[in-house]
Amino acid sequence: MIINIDAQLEQVIENVTQLAAQNQEPQWALDMRKAALVSARTLAEPSKQEETWRRTSPDWFFPDRSKALRLSDERLIVDEFQLTSETAAGLHEYGINSDADAIDEAQEQALAHKQADSLEQDGVCILSMDRALQKEESLKNSFFKAEHHQKDLSSALNGALRTGGAYIKITPQAKAERAFHVLHEIGEVAAEEKLQAEAQNCHFNHSVICAHGHSQSVVVESFKNSSTEPIKVHSLIEFDLANGAQLNYILVGDWNKNTACLTTIHARLGKDASLKIIYAGIGTGLSKTFFAEDLNAVGAKTEIYGVVLADGKSRSDVDTFVHHKAPHTYSNVLFNCAVSGKARSIFAGNIYVDQVAQQTDAYQKNQNLMLSPQARAESMPKLEIIADDVRCTHGASFTDYNQEQLFYMQSRGLSEAEAKSLLTAGFFQEIVEKADNSTVANWLSTLAKGKFGTAKQA
Repeated sequence: MIINIDAQLEQVIENVTQLAAQNQEPQWALDMRKAALVSARTLAEPSKQEETWRRTSPDWFFPDRSKALRLSDERLIVDEFQLTSETAAGLHEYGINSDADAIDEAQEQALAHKQADSLEQDGVCILSMDRALQKEESLKNSFFKAEHHQKDLSSALNGALRTGGAYIKITPQAKAERAFHVLHEIGEVAAEEKLQAEAQNCHFNHSVICAHGHSQSVVVESFKNSSTEPIKVHSLIEFDLANGAQLNYILVGDWNKNTACLTTIHARLGKDASLKIIYAGIGTGLSKTFFAEDLNAVGAKTEIYGVVLADGKSRSDVDTFVHHKAPHTYSNVLFNCAVSGKARSIFAGNIYVDQVAQQTDAYQKNQNLMLSPQARAESMPKLEIIADDVRCTHGASFTDYNQEQLFYMQSRGLSEAEAKSLLTAGFFQEIVEKADNSTVANWLSTLAKGKFGTAKQA
């Protein structure tokens, strides 16, 4: 769909109404889109003077609202996570069978059978966001409140123009023994839409993950852009973990060099809830990722582990904010960033401890592997502590290849490139092993090595 949000309001409302009708959304969802649209027309773009945008220009991510936007759809595929022995390009590299269920109108019935036979027996429900809005009335008063999409320009654009996303629900007491994979894939722009060359390619998706009380699950969510056209992507991912829920979540942003992706991740954790996020940012031209986690009750625990692989002229900018709002909470943030060519990596880690959050344990660390003289990395860890009985630490490191290790490997017959590849693999292996699932860890390692193996290392 082509839409110009700066056009006459009546025309834009008609476009948004058509978008909601295509997705068979209920009236309340359309009302939310309209309210978000008003905000999307009036809210200002983030300023380059803001600390979070001082090193990465918002102009790279936000579309020009005076020009037409071409909204890209996505293909959503769900399957039990598994690795295959096949090496051919395609879905196999994502641990997904070629006959996995695509969630679209034509295959909705097939998915229903698959969920009955595979997902639901593990207490897991996975729907496209379009389908979830039809079935899950609870979304109306939680993640899709009108004011929820009026906080900032990215939220407003997402609320008004969303064309993708998933809803993942883990039922109370569920003990999912298998990992499930949700793949979002953006395809090529339709030929007839390419004729409007002045339109900007954009994609807005919104995923919601709800883990109910005392459930245990492993979810892999990955994003891929198969289009060769430049595109700006805004991805909103939200978590709600009830008391005692345990979620191991792996997020892979495998866009391409034509993609500028702004990702916002927000999590709320209840009493004794535990959320572990493994983030892999690989292959994206421009990426800006915000993590915001609220530890709202006693015993809440979060871990955020990230690997960033940047090459060429790409740029990765990560902001983490962990808010300890209750006593006896725990957080651990660790990002390993490998940077080559003329790429740039930026990490800003923030921990805030409320006065009531006594006996908090909080850690954050950023490790950078510099693979060329032109590569740049910046690290800005920050602590703000109001409580007085806490244990909080932070740190950052910058290094290049260990020359003794390189010499040893080359003396054993490896080429310089092979030796560097092994050392790089070891650098991010520390992160992928945090997945606590050997199949997922092996897949992450293989995917990352494949992406970084093609990078030019000086």
